[in-house]
Amino acid sequence: MNEYYLAIKTTASPLYDLMDWDDIINYPWNVYPNQPLRTYSSFRPEGKYTIGEYFSVPAVAFSKRIVEEAGLRHIYGVNLVPTIVEDRKQQYEFYYLNLMVNKISCMDKQLSKYRWDDEYQEVNAIKSLVLDDNKLKKIPLQKRLIFVMAEDDITLYHQTIVDRIMATKPVGLNFVSPDAFRFGMS
Repeated sequence: MNEYYLAIKTTASPLYDLMDWDDIINYPWNVYPNQPLRTYSSFRPEGKYTIGEYFSVPAVAFSKRIVEEAGLRHIYGVNLVPTIVEDRKQQYEFYYLNLMVNKISCMDKQLSKYRWDDEYQEVNAIKSLVLDDNKLKKIPLQKRLIFVMAEDDITLYHQTIVDRIMATKPVGLNFVSPDAFRFGMS
């Protein structure tokens, strides 16, 4: 049985950009800003839309409500960076999940389907994903509850974290198993 899942956005909602990097001590996400980062909607869907409680661009982020209700504040390797999301003159409180320090190489390169970039010697795009359970089992569970897959910067969530997040009844968020993952999902 699969223990890991990928988060996907399930509602049509805006794409976001950072307003300014001036308040960030270090670039890019391994940061402790002196105030919440300000993010704005740079592209909005046509018509009415709902602001979901998850987005993945410019970085993985959850609403403050989900972070607090699911108890995500003290997960190994996760630095929560507060951000204010502005959309149509309204503001929403979110947290970016800074996972740059918690990268794990766990893709089964024999069974996964992916495109290899010869120039940079790295995985360029994953078409279908299979995880290497043996690699994951060598790492203590508390160090792999939420992490970034080193091969392609995909964030993975352990089943216990998925259960905690889904118990909050999030708006615009669902999780898929790696075997259901297809290129372009996020």
